[in-house]
Amino acid sequence: MMKPLRSRCLDIRIELPTYDEVDRLITNICQQEHTHITQKDKEMILNSNNGNLRTTLITLFVYIQTKHLFKPTWKISCELIVKTIVVTPNVEVIPKLIRPKLCEFIENGLSPSLILKEIFTLCMNSNIDQLYKLGVVEIIHKFDKSLKQGQNPWIHVENAITALMTLFSAHK
Repeated sequence: MMKPLRSRCLDIRIELPTYDEVDRLITNICQQEHTHITQKDKEMILNSNNGNLRTTLITLFVYIQTKHLFKPTWKISCELIVKTIVVTPNVEVIPKLIRPKLCEFIENGLSPSLILKEIFTLCMNSNIDQLYKLGVVEIIHKFDKSLKQGQNPWIHVENAITALMTLFSAHK
């Protein structure tokens, strides 16, 4: 078997590094690069990447170069989708706004479960009533389950967004 293929076939799962491990790593990198970063900025970098070491290091590099936090375009797109869901829940925007964003996600090779998770997190962190939060949990759970069983996972993500819009428009 070719080495590149063999490396992708290994069945070893390595857990994410802990918050403290990544914190120490960032501190060591900053010391080796003779760069100063404030504790507040370091915490913002750590919290923005949910323990993903690769994106944390990329964010740190961009921050050191530009002195502002880098946010991937897919996260910005997810924020726009959630803002549309919460503020103006209108199903008519799906073909114009939502579907092109989903096509961008497909083109960039992002996983549907990652997008669904990000939409869920953003919905739960937005300033909404507890009644909505229960509905969001129920809808995301339903479509996450069907996402794993279905043929075209992006259809399930679009259906989840439609269901969320319906939930928010029904209670307005």
